[in-house]
Amino acid sequence: MDPASRLFRLRQGNRPIEDYVTDFCELCYLVPFNDVALKDIFHYGLDDPIQSCLPR
Repeated sequence: MDPASRLFRLRQGNRPIEDYVTDFCELCYLVPFNDVALKDIFHYGLDDPIQSCLPR
């Protein structure tokens, strides 16, 4: 699977946010997306309780 597809499918799930952030950052360097797009993708992949604590 290409890095962009992996990034779009990446979810925090039941794991610590640190693990999600690590995986997300590794994929960020492999895709040509701007910061605004990456912020939206990152936010979408977070668990709902964490999403609700962050500003959009």
